[in-house]
Parts: sequence; structure tokens; C-alpha cells
Amino acid sequence: PNIISKQIELEKAFKQMTLEKGMPYHEVLGFTPADVDSPVVQASLRQISHYFLEELEEASSAVTRTAEVEELIDSLHFLAIYHINLGLSEFPVSAHINIGMQPTEMSNLFRPWLYLSSYLKNKPWKQTLKPVEPGFWEALADFNYLYFNHLLWIMGNMQIVEVEYNRINARNLQRIVEGRCYPLKMTPHGWKRLCIG
Repeated sequence: PNIISKQIELEKAFKQMTLEKGMPYHEVLGFTPADVDSPVVQASLRQISHYFLEELEEASSAVTRTAEVEELIDSLHFLAIYHINLGLSEFPVSAHINIGMQPTEMSNLFRPWLYLSSYLKNKPWKQTLKPVEPGFWEALADFNYLYFNHLLWIMGNMQIVEVEYNRINARNLQRIVEGRCYPLKMTPHGWKRLCIG
């Protein structure tokens, strides 16, 4: 199964645990084509975008390669959730660029991600809605190219990425089963998962 399919399974486990503990659950909206113009979907994408950037920042400030890989995989979880909320079952990548040809610095990922987020203009409190411009999809594919290019530069190949992703997924599921993973914690930016040990 691909990374997005695995992420859906992890989200189901988090949802069940969260509801059992009576805590608020940030619903993953997707699995089917989403209305990207919807203020609700866009609000969800903006929240996930923040979590993704948080993990990317942790990866960029990691002091060891092992810690960097761990944080990059954590960011990949949120990138997968972002795509799920868009109703996508895979990561679109720019066709005009060959992945793995030119490594990129982690700092080069922040601006394209913020540019992508700038397409999301609709907010639940706004009266007028603007359709998402077609450039959003191209910007997403371009960002995915940069992101996966960096991931492959750090980790070598997609099989290693998937092995690490599956290892961390299995660890997170085990934490859920053992009660060491708390579904959400309140941060200044909203609710976020917290797993210990």
C-alpha cells in the first residue's frame, strides 16, 4: 500500500482513540474528491499546513541525520493528510522535472509551501467565496517535486522512505494501543497530537 493509504489507516486509529477519550477530533475530511473552494476544507488545509511547516522546521533544525529523517517523516504524515483532504490518493509531481536530479536545501521548501497556501483565500467568516485558481494544482505538483527531491537526497531512494514511514507509523499505532499517544494537545495554533516515548 502507498503512503497515503497507510496514512488513512493511521487516521482511523487516531479518530477512534480520540473519540473514546472524549477529546475534540480534527476530522480528516478527505478520502473522496473534496470541494477545494469550501471554506471548511480550506480551513482544514491551513491547519494541516501549519503542522506540516512545524515538522519541517524541526527537521531543518535537527542536529543529527537520524533526527532530521524522523522529523521529515513526521512532516510526510501531514503532507499525506493534506493530500487526503484534497481528495487525492497519490502525490502529484511536476512532470517537467525529473525527481532526484538536483538536491535542494531544506530552506528552499518554505517559500514554495507558503506560496501554495496563498491560493487558499476562503475563510468560514467571509461572505464572498473565490474559486481556487488552477495554478494551485501546478504549485502543489511543483512543491511535491521539491519536497520529494529533498527527501530522496537525504534518504537515498523511495524504498527507504517507505520503510522509515512504515516504521514510524507502526510505532505510532503501538503507542495508541499502549495508551502512550494522546490524540491531541492544545497549542497556540490549535489542537495537535502528542505521542510520548
